[in-house]
Amino acid sequence: MKHGEVNGAVIGRVSEIFGGPLIFGFGEGLSLATENPIMENQKKWLDFKRNTFADYDIESRPLLNFLIIEFDYGLSSVARSPKLFVRIHHRSEIWGTFCPPNPPCGSNFLTYGFKVNIN
Repeated sequence: MKHGEVNGAVIGRVSEIFGGPLIFGFGEGLSLATENPIMENQKKWLDFKRNTFADYDIESRPLLNFLIIEFDYGLSSVARSPKLFVRIHHRSEIWGTFCPPNPPCGSNFLTYGFKVNIN
């Protein structure tokens, strides 16, 4: 995938889950790719839900719904301590709003890394 993507989302976070340094984040918004993502456009493929060979094409769109599910883990008591994060980056057509609903278009990416507060 060699395209750019701009995402805008409203994100809510819940900190100190179970009294520890775990933070849960959930976000909802829009995702705009600079071109139609190749990975989201599939030709004939195996449909594991229906246990058949799908004879239809999936054509995605540059503008799709954007959803974030994220977990951060770090010591909040230490100033500027790095936090380890894991995020599911989900683009979808949300039941036919942006693409035809059958077959659905979109993609999922699992991202991870470190966050550092520089303030």
